[in-house]
Order: sequence, then C-alpha cells, then structure tokens
Amino acid sequence: ADKPVRLPPAQEKEPKKIQIKLQVGTAQAAQARQAAQAAQERQAEQERLAAEQRKAEQERLAAKQRQAEQERLAAEQRKAEEERLAALRQAEELAAQQRKAEEERLAEQKAG
Repeated sequence: ADKPVRLPPAQEKEPKKIQIKLQVGTAQAAQARQAAQAAQERQAEQERLAAEQRKAEQERLAAKQRQAEQERLAAEQRKAEEERLAALRQAEELAAQQRKAEEERLAEQKAG
C-alpha cells in the first residue's frame, strides 16, 4: 500500500519541460530587464545632453546680452565724449569772440 506511485513515462518528462520553460522565461525576463535598463541609460544620456545643450544656449544668450550691453555702453561713452568735445569747442569759440570784442573795445578806447 505504501509503494511509491510511478508516473507513466510521458508524465515523468513533464517537470523537465516546466523547468526548461521556467529557464527560458527567466532568461527572457533578464533580457527584458537589460533592455529596460539600457533604455533608461539611453534616456538619461539624452536628458543629460539636452541639459548641456540648454546650458550652452543660455550661456550663449547671456554672452550675447553682455556684448550688446558693452556695445551700448561704448556708444554712450562715445556720444558723451563727442558732446564734451563739442562743448569745449563752443567754449573756445566763445572765449575767442570775447577776446576779439575786448580787443576791439580797447582799440576804440585808444582811438577815441
């Protein structure tokens, strides 16, 4: 009554099939995990590159803005220098006119 039950030959091979299926399933799952990890790494690399590009673009725009500001300041300095020189010429002309008028007045006094 306590004899071990012997399965028919077809059923004895069944556990091996299940084990092979499990191994194949495990291998496929490992491949899927590797593929998912590779995809995540590619995405992370793409995001890193995109961040670098955004940073480079921001730096380029900042440099462009600094250059525009420097050019604006240089233009303001040139304009201020031109105005200063024009005022200096005007003052020199006025001084020359005043000297001439004073010389004419003195000449008239001597003559008169």
